[in-house]
Amino acid sequence: HLKFVEKLGAGEIITPGDMENYDILSKEDMKKDKWAFSPILVANNRERIDITEQQSIKFAKKHNTCVIRWPVSIKANSWKGKPNNSDEIKKNDPCFWQYFVRGATGYVLTNVNVNAYIANGTECKCHSLTLPSKKKTKWLREQLKTQMHGSIISLDFAPYSVNVELFCKDKKKLKNWKRKSLVKDKVVIPLTSTTGSSRKYNRVLVKGSNNYNWGPSKVEVKYIIPFELGFSMTLHKAQGRTLDSIILCLSKHPKKPITYQGLFVAMSRVKKGGDIRLLLKDKNHNNNNIQYINELRQPECIKQFFNCFRTSGEKFNPNIAYRMFSRKRP
Repeated sequence: HLKFVEKLGAGEIITPGDMENYDILSKEDMKKDKWAFSPILVANNRERIDITEQQSIKFAKKHNTCVIRWPVSIKANSWKGKPNNSDEIKKNDPCFWQYFVRGATGYVLTNVNVNAYIANGTECKCHSLTLPSKKKTKWLREQLKTQMHGSIISLDFAPYSVNVELFCKDKKKLKNWKRKSLVKDKVVIPLTSTTGSSRKYNRVLVKGSNNYNWGPSKVEVKYIIPFELGFSMTLHKAQGRTLDSIILCLSKHPKKPITYQGLFVAMSRVKKGGDIRLLLKDKNHNNNNIQYINELRQPECIKQFFNCFRTSGEKFNPNIAYRMFSRKRP
């Protein structure tokens, strides 16, 4: 596995044969705790959103709880191709909701306090929600008691805060924590709409529907609370994260297939090849859907970036990088 990662880092040509060293995800794998809720790495946000909703329901059923969601923020005048019955779409499409499941793994989406190791991409665990009033809190508690496990409870408002537990896997950071916490002997902090730096809106695809006679459209949305569940993530968001295991959607996507650098990101998230499973569309495990790997190449700019390290040693030299890249330009 490490040799393959080094091969990708060096920009060498790769083939579908390089993937034969990795196991394909099976039904037996999904019965094991390690793989049932491993992060599923995908190429685009639409896939991430759909998988997150389905895995949230599955996780909630297994852990005897419910999925809680609330509306995202929609950028004004950003919905291109917005149909007349948009309220029905917003109700049914998960791209218009932010999800929470108690006990599930998630990630902080903003720099809260870098000195305290709470930054964009920090892993956390869903602990609880704080709602705007006692009346709404009482209502939600009643819903959690009466709804079937795995049900989705939809709020028409955002919670005051999502309370997350940090450093569950880092005993050293947990021991050295000297700041306040919502829970004794744990690091539990609130994330609110004003936590950290401002965040950008993301453009997502809104699904069409033959039943309601509307086509696909695009809209810009943003999570109100700087937090997201970790059941699935894009390759872009996976950068910089060290994961225990991953499931990689490797089959070619008709609109946005995995790139060379995306494959490098995916493979370098784990330390061992046994911690990776490949998710293929073909039930017979035919590799026709991954033949596009033959055509993947490392972008020239990235190649020159790595060459700069090899030329000047461990320290990055921007002047050398600029000269090397300029030679390739017409």
